[in-house]
Amino acid sequence: MARAVNAPARFWTNRVNNAVETVKHAGEETSDRFSAVTDRAQQLTEAVRETLTAGRSASLRRAEQIARREGNKDAAKAARTAREELGDVSADELPIKNFDQLAVGDAVKAIKDLKESHDIRVIIRYEETHKSWANVVSAAPSALADLAKDAVGIPG
Repeated sequence: MARAVNAPARFWTNRVNNAVETVKHAGEETSDRFSAVTDRAQQLTEAVRETLTAGRSASLRRAEQIARREGNKDAAKAARTAREELGDVSADELPIKNFDQLAVGDAVKAIKDLKESHDIRVIIRYEETHKSWANVVSAAPSALADLAKDAVGIPG
């Protein structure tokens, strides 16, 4: 008799437990799908960023070539300066010859020997874009500070 009386309660308890499990399972599936969609979106975003960067680089290089060919030195210089500020220069365009073949210590010394702040900034951008040698990147601002001190007459 006690079983008969408890049967409806057990029935509903089982139904509620099944419903909870179903909701829990659906939540896990949704979380997995959301993670997959997020991963795909992240990959797409990275691909778009790379595409836009490559397009920008190619456009600036092409603009510089055309300007030089047409004798427009100001436009060519503007395109080159933009590329330099973005770190979009090749090793042979750097103000330090054979920079990519230097050991870190030699690169740091060469940066400290630069006399133009623009040249130092070009090296900074190049390093940030390509290698990011910590010692080289940190030496460049130090070299800029030394140039600034020299400019205002503070002994280094």
